[in-house]
Amino acid sequence: MATPSETIEPEHRFVVTREYVSSATREVWLFSITRRATIVKFVLLLALATAIAAIATTFVPSELGPYWMLGGVVIVGGCSIAGGVIGARIQIARSLRKQLPIGATLASGFGERSFLVEAPLSRSIQSYETYKDASERNGIVILRHSAHAFLTVLPSELFPPDALVRFHGAD
Repeated sequence: MATPSETIEPEHRFVVTREYVSSATREVWLFSITRRATIVKFVLLLALATAIAAIATTFVPSELGPYWMLGGVVIVGGCSIAGGVIGARIQIARSLRKQLPIGATLASGFGERSFLVEAPLSRSIQSYETYKDASERNGIVILRHSAHAFLTVLPSELFPPDALVRFHGAD
């Protein structure tokens, strides 16, 4: 939280557009599916698919075993991973459309120890240490919270050039 002596006023404004929501969806989706934990989950799904296919091959004639094995890995593993990737994209798109309605005005301001974000229905002042890191990707700033797995996604237009280095552990 901002200290009582620190007053933060909005300095930067941005009007949410359809293009911004689409771009933010793509960047958050790419960010989330390229995290180490997600890649480990994909590898584990493929290992599980291989195990299932290996068990299934015991029920078919031996000359067909390799084909069943390959088919099982492709079908079970591929469908599981594709479903996870597509499901993540849909969930991210719904969440961003709900939180960032087209035409809404966002504003930000930066103090010595905290920053302000205003949206149509909320006003939040957060300490920079609240976040593990901040990164900018194609006009989108992604802030990762320190205490939990949530992301804050904002347009880079709300951040002055030196703002990202203020966040705890920023890239």
